[in-house]
Amino acid sequence: MQINDERVKKKVTELSKIQDELREKHFSWLKNVITLAVGLFGIIISLKSDNKLSEIKHLFFIMSIASLGLGIILGIAVLYSEVHVISETKKVVGKQIIQLLDDEKTEIITNINPNKIYKYLQITSILAFLIAIISLILYSSFQ
Repeated sequence: MQINDERVKKKVTELSKIQDELREKHFSWLKNVITLAVGLFGIIISLKSDNKLSEIKHLFFIMSIASLGLGIILGIAVLYSEVHVISETKKVVGKQIIQLLDDEKTEIITNINPNKIYKYLQITSILAFLIAIISLILYSSFQ
């Protein structure tokens, strides 16, 4: 797609800035969730008593620890998608520079998105965090 109109160029630049800001906010949110989860993970383990737990309470404790750990690991993998997108963007911009140096006057609009696997990892991570919260609630509700 060739961009000739200055108004279109301005809107494309504006859209690019919005997309970058959205991506930045998303990863900032994810970093905060992971930080909170790691803190919660440490608190849960450090506050566990040595008293004998009932089987059901022990099950919910193990479920909450396991799902919280899984959520943390998957969240970290999703954060790597930020590096992946920047790397792919660098490749595309490099190709565009070469095209411009070869006197091709067309500017190409590109949109780099993370691979689909990162989307699935993000959904699974959020589900793991939800399971951890539900398990913790159930764990704390049993006497």
